[in-house]
Amino acid sequence: MRNSSFFNRDPDNRNFLWIFLFFYFVFSFLTYRDYGITGDENDWYISGADMLKHYLHLGKEDGIKIFSIEQASHNYLYPAVLRIFSHSINPERLHLLNLLFASIGFAAAFELLLAAYRNPFKALAGPMALFLTLRFSGDIPANPKDMPFAVLYLLSLASIYLFRSRWKEPTWEALVVGSLIGLTTCVRAIGLTLLPLWGFYRFWQYRLEEKRPGLGSWISREWPNFLMVFVVSQFWMMACWPYLGENYFGNYLSIFKSSQRYTWEGAIMFMGQAVMSTQLPWIYLPVWLLVTLPVFLILFFLFAWFKLPKMEKTAMELFVLLGSAFFLQILLYLILRPVIYNGLRHYLFLVPIFCVMGSMGLLEFFKGGWKSPWKKAAASLCALNLLSILFQLASLYPFQYIYFNEFVGGLRGAAGKFETDYWGASLKEAAQWLSANGAPDPNRVYRVKTCSTREQQTHYFKPNLVGDNAMKDPDYQIEPNNPVMLERDHVSAGQIKSQAIFTVEREGVPLYYVLKLK
Repeated sequence: MRNSSFFNRDPDNRNFLWIFLFFYFVFSFLTYRDYGITGDENDWYISGADMLKHYLHLGKEDGIKIFSIEQASHNYLYPAVLRIFSHSINPERLHLLNLLFASIGFAAAFELLLAAYRNPFKALAGPMALFLTLRFSGDIPANPKDMPFAVLYLLSLASIYLFRSRWKEPTWEALVVGSLIGLTTCVRAIGLTLLPLWGFYRFWQYRLEEKRPGLGSWISREWPNFLMVFVVSQFWMMACWPYLGENYFGNYLSIFKSSQRYTWEGAIMFMGQAVMSTQLPWIYLPVWLLVTLPVFLILFFLFAWFKLPKMEKTAMELFVLLGSAFFLQILLYLILRPVIYNGLRHYLFLVPIFCVMGSMGLLEFFKGGWKSPWKKAAASLCALNLLSILFQLASLYPFQYIYFNEFVGGLRGAAGKFETDYWGASLKEAAQWLSANGAPDPNRVYRVKTCSTREQQTHYFKPNLVGDNAMKDPDYQIEPNNPVMLERDHVSAGQIKSQAIFTVEREGVPLYYVLKLK
């Protein structure tokens, strides 16, 4: 007889997931108003509205430049969907929608571990690890570029794994997996790597079969399914990517050329030096992974590779799929050497994969009880690391995406060596303070020079404050604590000491200065 308790360990019980999502939704509704607008966030919402108008005016001349060459490297499917639920660009509402969408990623992490370990309590480790990885959860509200791709990429991997490991019914596999791969690729072209991953994973499963047919028989059985996955994925790409849909064969290659040649040239801080984005060393991505992910997950991620040969079949299959995806992307990064910047932002989609794999290492380490003193010591160290992360969540909030781990000494150790608030989220706090304290005369217009987009300023300024990057004869200046930006804007340490009237800071590290110029 099944245990009717709410917390029973029935492998089909998802009560732990519902509890997690309940608290996550409460957290989202309590905090969505607190996050600042980031960099070019508004530009994506505007482009999403343009794409939505294009589909609403199909067959009509709408005058929208939705087929330009820029669309080869960027597709605005996700912000277009957001604009269905938010007709105006209300950043707070859009931040809430981003938070709600990310719940799909947490559910996917849970379902993967539930299928691998058949234990709902153990499966809870996936979404918990993902939420406590502040480089991911802190990016959710104001990142309509990289966060949705990370969620969809994990969801696609989950569909590939679940259709053969748990559901055992491939009837709908081509439709569901193909659709998810197509939609994921619409958000970012690198989603096409899911197709060879699907093929490799199926072949690896075939090699593990005890009574496997001949290779020719297996290919005859599988190629129609693979062809259907490919066709369905391409259908969604043509339907949801106007640039590709306009000329499938002519523009397909342009997508990859544009992605490969895309460059943003500028100096960024890396390991204490200002380095041009086009000249970053190959260690840029590995170092950022090492200094921004939770230490306990890094250690269990490494441990899991040693444990792989002894994993049960369902867990081994999941680890091989996720590990293949992880290292395929690292290999492509090392071979193609794309121009990346802003820390992990362009590779944020690796973080959920890493979290699930790290969670598997944790579960494998503690498998079989608490008899070993090593396990007790590891549990104590994990608890300390988790407490440290929770403390930093509270101290960095609502800018927790600037988290650094103990390997680099936290945010204090990283300041001046790495990019911190690279997207200007904390400008909100500076702008709100200036609006409340720096414009006392309602009949006078106060001029502010900023290093930000116009939307980041105007949303928080009251009417008699005007801001611009090239403001002449300003009364105030809002400047990020970024050595590259300070040098570019000719702001010296002495100037900051004498003119700073307010500083946005976390853990004693300045993020933004408000300077009074006259």
